Amino acid sequence: MAEFPRKITDDPYGAAILIRRLVMEQGAVYWRRYVLAFVLMGVVAGATSLSAYLLGKAINEAYVDKNIPGIALFSGIIFLLFLVRGIAIYAQTVTLSKISNAILANNQRRLFPS
Repeated sequence: MAEFPRKITDDPYGAAILIRRLVMEQGAVYWRRYVLAFVLMGVVAGATSLSAYLLGKAINEAYVDKNIPGIALFSGIIFLLFLVRGIAIYAQTVTLSKISNAILANNQRRLFPS
């Protein structure tokens, strides 16, 4: 009877070994793009949390203070945050897609040399 590996890293053909090899081979080549993608993810997270906080402030301006200019100010800031968030999501998606396409193209070139 075949013995199953005890740890995830024991299988020499398993997913953990494959992921480690891909990160070691391709991660070093595209590390700047990965850093950019992670920074953009941070921008998305920050904009999301800040917009939720400011939404609470806008609701307080509307129902507690009854301040129309305050509502307009916070609403405009929230709109700009969502705009920044959308741009960051788009840029992050494009960056990760370009990395993915470049890795696939390099692997295809290595597999099928012309």
